[in-house]
Amino acid sequence: MRSATILALAVCTGCGLETGTEDPPEPVVYGSLELTAAGGVATYDLTSVDLCERDVDSGLAKITLSAGLARLEMKIKGFASSARTYECAQAADNATELGSVGGKFDGCMVSVQAPSAPDAATADGYDMHRAEPDTKLFTYEGGTCQIDVTSGPSALAGSVTCPKLIQTSLEGAPRNPIDPSVTADLRVASFRCDMP
Repeated sequence: MRSATILALAVCTGCGLETGTEDPPEPVVYGSLELTAAGGVATYDLTSVDLCERDVDSGLAKITLSAGLARLEMKIKGFASSARTYECAQAADNATELGSVGGKFDGCMVSVQAPSAPDAATADGYDMHRAEPDTKLFTYEGGTCQIDVTSGPSALAGSVTCPKLIQTSLEGAPRNPIDPSVTADLRVASFRCDMP
């Protein structure tokens, strides 16, 4: 009798199991990036947290979210551990001397890239300050760019609004020259990440 039970179990191993038919889980969305440019409105769900950290000593917070060629990068100076709105501005000396980035930004900074076209293999970049010394000079005068942090570490959450970010790269290559009239409006209704 015992050998018959073992044989029945061996024959029925895997009975009733279906393989390969389960739907993959939905990706977690950490932010939805909406970019409005001359070509219209494009939305990208950011499903990867590349960076979400703060330096307690310097007070600098760094957040980078992405999905494929779409990427949102934020930095906040003087980051507080409570809800607060941060105003982002280009540092005065960032726009004046080629070969130097000066103080880069005041308060906070936002940088975004998005695919050049729906099925493109390259991305366009939009910024409010010059991050690299060889980036051509431009002045960000788009208005109020801000990061609104609604909850602080460790579960960081908030929103971003930046009008008229200036296009600094086109189809993966730096723009030369930079045309300050070629811009995009950025809106991230909500973002989140776990910040240690």
